[in-house]
Amino acid sequence: MKKTKFVSVLTACAMLSGMAVMLPMVPDTAIVAGAYEKETYGQLTYQNHGDYIAITDCDEAATEVEIPAEIDGVKVTMLAKAAFKDCSNLTTVTIPDGVKTIWIDAFYGCEALTTITIPESVTSIGYSAF
Repeated sequence: MKKTKFVSVLTACAMLSGMAVMLPMVPDTAIVAGAYEKETYGQLTYQNHGDYIAITDCDEAATEVEIPAEIDGVKVTMLAKAAFKDCSNLTTVTIPDGVKTIWIDAFYGCEALTTITIPESVTSIGYSAF
């Protein structure tokens, strides 16, 4: 009986220590999901979360994109999961100061992307973002 509990405790500790390694990859901003309506701004699609905006998609025909610092007075702080995924024509992206998070797979599959400006405000870049 004691041996089973010991093994259970060791397993739990191993799982938790594995999670601790992953925690720094999770951004301090909530994952973009839920009932927020998607709106468009030029070639971009976004969700307004009230206190921040997350870019969620881009027109696949876009070749150059300059992400605005604000939309309707609300700061853009996140490029959501797969926001530019497979935009195969995209060559240039300018990210404004104030964006904090580039989420998982944000630019995955953007094989033509040769120039990207990432400001110092970015504190989290998700796995396979590029």
